Parts: sequence; structure tokens; C-alpha cells
Amino acid sequence: MKMLSRLFRTPTPPPAPVAEIPPLTAEPAQPAIEPGEQQQLLRAIESGSLTPDELMRLAVEGQTTRLRQAAASGIRDPALWQALLPRLRSRDKAAYKLIKQRLDALLAEQRSQEQARSDAEALCASIERHIARLHDPLFAPTLSVYITRWQAVAAGLDAQLRLRGQLALDRGQDVVAAQEREVARMLAQRAEEQNRARALDAELLAQQQAAEEQAALELKEQEATDQAREAETHAEMQGFSEQQDAIAQQHAEIASLIRLSGAALARGETRKAAWFRQSLEAALSGVQLPPHLARSIEHLDTRLNELRQWKDYAAAPKRIELIEDVEALIGVNEAPETLVEHLRALRQEWRTINKGLAVEATAEAERFEHAFAAAFQPCQVYLAELAVMRRTNLAARRQVLERVLKFEAGLDAAQSDHSMLMRVVREAPQEWRRNAPVDRDAGRPLDAEFFSVLDRLRTRLNAWYAANSSDKQALIARASQLTATTADLAPAIEEVKQLQIQWKATGPVPHAQSEAMWNEFRALCNAVYDRRQQEFAQQAATLDEAKSAAVDLCVQIEQASQEGPADRPTGEARLREWQDAFHALGGLPRADARGLHERYQRAMTRYDSLIAGLAQRDAAAIETNALAAAQRVRAYQRAVMEANAVQEELKAAADAFIAGVPRWPSKGVLQALRQSLARAHSAAFREANDSAREQALRRLCLHAEILSGAATPEEDAALRRDQEMQLLRQGLGQARQADERVWDAMQIEWLGLDAAAPAVHDELERRFMRCMQRRAR
Repeated sequence: MKMLSRLFRTPTPPPAPVAEIPPLTAEPAQPAIEPGEQQQLLRAIESGSLTPDELMRLAVEGQTTRLRQAAASGIRDPALWQALLPRLRSRDKAAYKLIKQRLDALLAEQRSQEQARSDAEALCASIERHIARLHDPLFAPTLSVYITRWQAVAAGLDAQLRLRGQLALDRGQDVVAAQEREVARMLAQRAEEQNRARALDAELLAQQQAAEEQAALELKEQEATDQAREAETHAEMQGFSEQQDAIAQQHAEIASLIRLSGAALARGETRKAAWFRQSLEAALSGVQLPPHLARSIEHLDTRLNELRQWKDYAAAPKRIELIEDVEALIGVNEAPETLVEHLRALRQEWRTINKGLAVEATAEAERFEHAFAAAFQPCQVYLAELAVMRRTNLAARRQVLERVLKFEAGLDAAQSDHSMLMRVVREAPQEWRRNAPVDRDAGRPLDAEFFSVLDRLRTRLNAWYAANSSDKQALIARASQLTATTADLAPAIEEVKQLQIQWKATGPVPHAQSEAMWNEFRALCNAVYDRRQQEFAQQAATLDEAKSAAVDLCVQIEQASQEGPADRPTGEARLREWQDAFHALGGLPRADARGLHERYQRAMTRYDSLIAGLAQRDAAAIETNALAAAQRVRAYQRAVMEANAVQEELKAAADAFIAGVPRWPSKGVLQALRQSLARAHSAAFREANDSAREQALRRLCLHAEILSGAATPEEDAALRRDQEMQLLRQGLGQARQADERVWDAMQIEWLGLDAAAPAVHDELERRFMRCMQRRAR
């Protein structure tokens, strides 16, 4: 493609000027690619129209990161990935990372496949070794484990290895099947032998039992014959005696009924007397009465008839009144249920006044019945509906009973659904009462069975209540122990929480016990929580004390910061004391902890900055002392050069000043200053001139400006370029790199140089010290 050839064509670089040194890392420039060309290349990469070689070149030599990454993504041949990876290492990190990830994934997949095949071959060998063993009790279970493992690993294997493993498993299953058939055959043979032995034993036992039964039968027949004779004689005698006793009993019963009927007549109770007379009539059937009992019966009948006739005469007005009341109800507009009750009350009253009367079937009775039938006619529909409702309610009650019985049958004795049991015991009687009224005679058996099953369910429920009550009592006892004996409160609180969870998990108890047990348990738990509240109060008091101490400490540090430290050792000692005191406070109130910590840190930081300021002032004083000592040494050297008479005084002043300085930047500074003092009387010092001394000072000053990057005056610019070229040739471009040791050595060298003209020396020293300050930044 023309666009690719133009993109990859490297133009010939122009010749470099002879007088200039080319940059060490310069590369040939490439023509900038247009955005449209880049989009065409990206579309070509996405469509797959580029060859692998073109994609390789574009991934390495493409001008933009996007092109290189897209080309690297488009290469699908793993063989090309390996060749492309080292070329991308220093060219494009993203493309390199993409190819590296693909190669790593490919290698991981290959290692995984190799490991899977190795594991499968090892498993196959294990299966083959297993099926070569003799069959034992562990053969089949082990083979099952091997089958499961082989099914898990055999999916991605080659056909040969998969066939090898499957053949080994099939042989193993054949061995298991053959062993099972052999075991079944041996069991069948053993069972057959046992059956034959049992049949023989049963036959012998049957013969023995038959002989014994025959002998026992003969003995029993003989005994039965003797007993029959004795029983026949005894029965004849017992029958005669019982006949006499029965006659006597009948006579006594008849006499008792006669007495009861006479007593009822004496009280005026005609109905009871008639009922006793009817019972007496039933007792007289087939009985031969003695004369005295016959006379008593005749006397009783005479009295009973007289009393009936008298009652019939006395009750005649009341009967007429009842008949008129019933006739008045014919055709009345009254509710059926009210009319039924009214008519039944009138009939009951009619029957009451007619009980025991001598005349039962009269014209008044017919009139009453005719009027009653006419008045009762509108109630027939109501009674029919009432009968249907009773039958419906009875069927509904039968269904309720069936559901309750089915529920009882489905209850598990070990794990019953107690919530459903409580619901059934509560709701079943309510539903039973809702299905009313019913026929009493038909509903009485259902009532008995229903309330019987309810009693059984309540027994189960009460047993569950008892177990729940026992569990709750155990929880109460444990809570009482925690309240009385536990010293460590944190575990006690956790255990109380667990007890409360267990209390919720336990089932309910009867309402009469529930409230009292809960109040007792809650009081015990609250006692433990009250102890925690007491500890919280104590802890709060401790935290308040720590807060007060922290505030006092912060105030102390802030006041000390206003005064400032006397010196560094004293200030650092006070810092350590305050740190120890703050750490010894322990915990602080959560609401105030952050603010107190920040206040403490601000106060400590301010005081520490004051100490640092002392250190800076000390360092500045050290530097000032070193410069002052150097100036005194140079004054002495200038006096020696000029043969000034005060040179000894200047030397003594320099020695005294050097001796009085407590601290120097380094030992080398002191040695350089002493050597400068001693060198003032040497021949080399006297032979040197100001030009040589100035050149040494200027060279060191320019070196410092080069290393620090400081500007150089225009008059020394040419000298600086020459010195930079020399440094580049000597250090191959590393002349601008210097550490603290280099600067310390340069300072020692500067302080040890001989004095030049004062004006020149002071100006160069000013430039040098500016470089020293610049390197610190």
C-alpha cells in the first residue's frame, strides 16, 4: 500500500554541522501522519485486509500509540507474538503488555492442558492398577470414586486416552458385576439349604405336635363328658332355685310399684301414679298373684279413677282457655320462629293439664288439635328450612371433625407444627359453634368425638407448653447466675443477648404464666444491662478526666509555644515529655477525640517548628562563623602579602576566633582554615600572585554555578562555556550531577583558598554562597 510505504519510509537526515556536537539520543524524524490516513489504517486493521508482515511493521514502527496497539491486537498468529515481543519492549508499553498477556494466556492454557493430560494419564494408570487387584470390600467403592473422577476430567482429552480410561473402567465394572453374581449365587444356595433344613424341622415338629394334640384331645373329651354330667345335675337344681327366686322377685317388684303408685296418689301426683300403674301392668303379665296383692291392685285402681275424674272437672276451664288461645293464633301476622315457640308452649301446657285425666279423647281435644294444626300451618316452611339448616350444619360439623381428625393423624410425634396446633385448638371450637343449630340426637355422637379429639390435641399442646416453660425457666436460671456471679461484664452482655435470642426462639407458654416469666427474665437481663450502664458511667467519668487532662496539656503546650524553647535539647526533651503524657491519657470521648488530637498536633507542630527555627538559626550561625573565620584568615594573608606590621595581631585574632567557635559545618572546614593560616608563611604562598589566586576562586565559583544552574555574569560567560565543555568531555554529560558530599567538599575547598584582591574575592564569594543556597532548594 502506498500509504504504508510512505509511512514506513525513513527520510535521509541532513548532515550535522561540524562545529556542533549532536545529541546523544537523537533519532531520525518521520513524516507526521494525517488523521484521515490513521482512520484508514485503523479500518484496514479492523477489516483484516493487512498482511501479518504489515501488521508487524505497523505495530513496531507506527507513529501513534493507537496504531501500534490496534496493529498488535490484529495479529492472531502466536508464532508472530514471540517475534514481536522483544521489538515492542522499548517501543510501546501498552502494545508490549497486550502481546505479553496473550503469550502468557497461551502458555497458561498449554500448561493447563499438559497438566490435565498428565493428571488423566495418572488417573488412568491408577484405574488400571486397581482393576488388576483381587476383589475386596473396598474394590467397588474405590471404583465408584475413580468413575466420578474420570467423568470430571475425560471431557477434554484425546480419543485414545479417553478410550483407554473407559476400557479400564468397563473391565472394573465387569469385575464388580461378576463378584455380585457370585455373591448372589452363594446367597441363593445358602438360602435354599436353610429352607430345606427349616422344612425338615417343621415336619418333625408337626408330627410331634400332632401326637401331643391327639393325646390332649382324648383327655379333654373324657373330662368334658364328666363335666357335662355334673353340669346337667347342677343346672336342674339351679333352675328350680332361680325360678323360685324370680317369682319372689316379681312379687316384690309388684308390691313396690303398688306402694309407689299409692304414695303418688297421696301427694296428688296423678301422672306419676298412672305411670307406676302402667309399669305395674307390664309386670303382671304371666305372673300368678297371691290374693293380698290382687286386692291391693283393685284398691289402687279405684283411687286412681276417682282422682282422674276430679282433675278432669277442675281442668275444664283451663282447657277452654288454651283452645281459645290457639284459635286466636290462626292467621296472625307473626314471625314463624316466635309463632312456633308460642304454639309449642300452649301444647306443652295442654299436655300438662291433661296428664292423668280420666277422659283422654274428648271433643275439646279434637277442637284443640284442629285449631293447633290450623295455627301451625304457616310454620311448616320455617321448620322445613330449619331442618335443612340443621342438616347442613351437621354436615359442616362432620367436615370440621374430619379435618381435625386428619390433622391429628398427620401430626409428627417428634416434630409437630405447634403453631398450626395452636391455631386448630383455638379456631376449631369457634367454627364448631358457628355451625349451629343441629339435631341434638344426631349431633350428640359428633360432639363427643369432636371434644375428645380436642382434648387429645390440648394434651399435646399442654405438653409443648410444659417443655417451653421448662426451657424458659432454664433461661431465667442462667440469667440469674449471670446477674449474681459474672465478674467480666462484656461476656455477660453477649451471653444475655444470646439468652434473649434463645427466649424468642422458644415456644410460647400459657398466658397465665407468660407475663410473669417474661417480667422475671426481663428484670434479670436489665440488671446485667444496668451494670453495663454503671460501667459506661464510670468510663464516661474516666473519659471526662482524660479530656480535662488533654485540654490542660494542650494549654501548656500552647503557652510554651508563645514563650518559645530556650534551646534545642531542652525543647526536644519537653516534646518527648508531652508526647508521653498525651499517650498516657488513653481513650478520649468520641465527640471530642478528633478535635483534641488536632489541637494537640497543632500545638506540637508549632512548638516543633520553633525548635526547627532554632536549628536553622544554629546552622546559619555555623555558616556565619565559618565565613567570618575565613574573612579573618584572608585579612591575615593580605597583611602577610603586604608586609603589614599588624599581621601578628590579625593572626592572633584569627586564632582566637577559630578557637572560640563552638561548632563547625564539618571537621574539614576547621582543618582548611588552620592550613590557610599556616600556609601564609610558605614560599609557595609568597611566590603566587593575585591573578593565580583569582583564577582559582573564579574556576570554583563557575563550577558551583554550573552545578546549581545559577546564572553567570556576562563577563564570565565564555569561561563558563569552556568549563562546561571540559566537564562534558571528562564526565560524558554527567557534570551537572552532584550530591551533598560534592558541595561539602567545594565549601571546604573555597574556605581553604588563598585570599585574592578584596573586592574580587568578596564578589566571587557572594556568587559562590548564592550557589550554596540554591543547591539547598
